[in-house]
Formats: sequence, structure tokens, C-alpha cells
Amino acid sequence: MSRPRADQDQRVAAYRMWKLAVGPAKIHSELKVYVGAGQYGDYAVVVSLRTVKNWLRDFRTLDAKLDDTFQWHRLEEYGLPWEAGSFLLGLWGEVREINQSLRLLGWFRGSDERLPTVRQARWWWRVHLAVPEMETKINVYLWAEEFCRLELYQHVLGKPMDAAGLEAYLAYKPWTDEGSLAIYNEALFSGRIPYLPDPFEEFGGDGEQAMIRSRQVSQYMGTMPGGINPSNPGQLPTENLKNSLKDIGELAMKTRELEARLDQLESEATTKGQLE
Repeated sequence: MSRPRADQDQRVAAYRMWKLAVGPAKIHSELKVYVGAGQYGDYAVVVSLRTVKNWLRDFRTLDAKLDDTFQWHRLEEYGLPWEAGSFLLGLWGEVREINQSLRLLGWFRGSDERLPTVRQARWWWRVHLAVPEMETKINVYLWAEEFCRLELYQHVLGKPMDAAGLEAYLAYKPWTDEGSLAIYNEALFSGRIPYLPDPFEEFGGDGEQAMIRSRQVSQYMGTMPGGINPSNPGQLPTENLKNSLKDIGELAMKTRELEARLDQLESEATTKGQLE
């Protein structure tokens, strides 16, 4: 019997924390933060501590080296050429700085920073080789994250990795110009190539609930917002990232305004109490 969708992302999140040497009790506690304290219906059900302990026992049987923190001086051990060093270090630095800005905006949840892994670096290099003309490294990062997600779910959950849609997307390059987009769409409609994977499939299908859950997982897993938009394949992932950053910035501003108002109310209440 397949594992219910509701705990798939909790299992992957637990795996990522286990790789950071976090123990079962702390993982269980973090998962309570992760599911949002009852805000997301059935998905807000936290697995038991016993389940977490069982997961950790399973994780110890996996070859988890690919999810170690990436270190440049170990490129050869990772099966990566030294020629990849400049590109990978450049992207590593960009990712760290953008993630720091996102952290200040309150995007990420959880107590530990998620540093880039060997798995991610390998996919960065692979995607770069597939699309060497792409100068904006963050697009490469966001494309690579799509492959990382599929591979990680295969590794931790045993789900088949079907990357055919992503590979067709990279092959046709619909973001290049209107002509490329038209050819890509015609190939999709005629059935010559598969569609991009549904980004909300593992969260129970499409709809607002799945979108919220997908965003929540990104926040906790240390993943940037943005990425490929299957409904608009001609749009680069960085455009989606910019739109997300705008939304996050507006939310952060509203949050600061609310906090300031609460502080004001508390101050007024204290003053009133002193006068009385």
C-alpha cells in the first residue's frame, strides 16, 4: 500500500533534518512548527514520535551521501570535474545571499539553515551543461531544483522519477522566444512530448489548498519560491521568483505594520494602567 500523501513531505522534511544531525524528539517538535499548527486541514496532522523514530531507522539504510553539505574541495569525490568549480561556487554564493534575504523576510521556517547539498550541486552542473547559454545562474538553480525534488522523492519515498516532461522543456527551450514557445506548445498538444509535472501532485492535486501546502513545504525545506510555471512555460523561473518576492515583501510589510500596532496597543494599555 502506498504511503498517504499527507505525510510524504513530513517524511522528506524529517530526512533533511536527520541529515543535519537532529534527533527524533527535536524533529518531531520541528514538524509541529512545519505543519502550521492546524492551518491546513488534514495536512496539519503531525505524525507521531514513534513514526519519526521508525523513519530514522529507515533512513540509516539509505545511501545518504548525496545529501551531505556541498564542499568545493571534494569535487572529485562527488564525480564532478574541477572545471565545474567556478560555476558551482558562483551559484553557491548567489543562492546563499538570496536565501539570506528570504530569511530576513521571514520566508523560511525551521531553526536550521539548509545549506546546498551534493545532490543539488550535481544537478546544477548537469542543467548548466544542458543550457550553457543561460547566463542567469538562478534560472539554472531553479530548473535544477525541479530535478532534485523528483530525485529526492524517489530516494526517500521510493516514488518513480519521471523527468520526461522536464527534459522536454529543457530540449525545446520555450522561454527563448515566441517561435520556440509555439513549437513547444504544438508538440505538447499533439502528444509528441509529455507535459511538465504537476507541481501540486504530491499535495493532493491542484487548487488553493495544494498551492498553500506547496508554499509551506518550500518555506520549511529551504527552497526558494518561484520555479517553472507549467501554465506559462515561456516565462523564466526568475520571473516567478520576482513575483513571489513582491508578494513576500508586501506580506512582510503588513506583518511589521501589525506588530507596530500591537506594540502601540500594549504601550497604551500599560500607560492607562499606570494612570489608574
